[in-house]
Amino acid sequence: MSQGDIVLFAGPSLPHPCGVENRLPIRRLGPAAQGDLLKAALARPRAIILLDGYFEALPAVYHKEILWALSEGISVYGAASIGALRACELGSFGMIGVGEIFDAFAQFRLEADDEVALIHAPEEVGFANLSEPLVNIRWTLDAAVAAQVVERRLADALVVAARRRFYPDRSFDGLLEDCAALDPAAADRLKVWLPEGRIDQKNRDALACLKRVESDWRNDTLPDAPAFEFRHTDAFETLLTGVLSHNPLNDPEVLIRCKTASGDRFDALRLAAEIDALALALDQHSGQPVPGEDLVRAVSEFRQQHGLLDQQALQHWLSRNGVDIDALSRKLEESARIARARQQIEPHLNDRMRDLLVFAQGTSQPADKG
Repeated sequence: MSQGDIVLFAGPSLPHPCGVENRLPIRRLGPAAQGDLLKAALARPRAIILLDGYFEALPAVYHKEILWALSEGISVYGAASIGALRACELGSFGMIGVGEIFDAFAQFRLEADDEVALIHAPEEVGFANLSEPLVNIRWTLDAAVAAQVVERRLADALVVAARRRFYPDRSFDGLLEDCAALDPAAADRLKVWLPEGRIDQKNRDALACLKRVESDWRNDTLPDAPAFEFRHTDAFETLLTGVLSHNPLNDPEVLIRCKTASGDRFDALRLAAEIDALALALDQHSGQPVPGEDLVRAVSEFRQQHGLLDQQALQHWLSRNGVDIDALSRKLEESARIARARQQIEPHLNDRMRDLLVFAQGTSQPADKG
């Protein structure tokens, strides 16, 4: 990725490329999980657009990774879904929020995170909505009131009913059921009006955000670097180490920026990599195959560590890291070999540590003060 690129994290809010994407150097990725935005920022794009992200199957985008991107002079825009939420939370640090959903959160007219939550199909079928976010239901009912399909009082009652439903259970079919229980005649009118009248506000805001970025790009008005000092924390350093450990980056310039960002942790990571490389070489030299039960254990530990407990989460991880299942299997076999080699040298470590302490002290004697 060149420094001039724009990274877009999009899923159900913008399931298909729009015209703006064809006019800008945009690299489209799927919904962001924790660490994805940091990984993108390490490649130094000019701007990042955050629309959609995971929050249940995978850990959500961490505020610190956005702050680090901003502190590095990368413009970060948010809209529609988790992007709107993070833009509200980080607006004072320079993140740009766009759209009516963002405005509603910024003005405290909306407060609950689950307003934008939904479940959706995987990327292979276009991130199709499998439930309806509450924000879309709200804006649709506002439009229905404006069209005199339902009265304001009934619309407010339907919003309350929708809020009571768990977010995966929200849908326009459920909305019609709730309406029929309160006002059967209005439910009939709403059912006829909905196919043409429903509002996908998340999609509207996503498009508005891309148009804002296009305008800023064309007019050379992308926001300047904000004036704040990024403060490293243990949580951020752990995230950065995880990104480097589990998402190898081959670009030397990226590795240099990682060293600058992480300080001593980068040196520790390099040392750990050297130890693993030596352990792997030692085990491979033995010519012994890895037992099947060791591979099964390595796979289980990997999925537990990364929260890849279901097939959709695993497929997302593979997709966003550009690897296939065969490459993952090879890596896990190497991990099993490294673990076996470490077990073989474990009994000798205490002696080796004692030797290092003794020889590190040198042989010089203190000067005679007599």
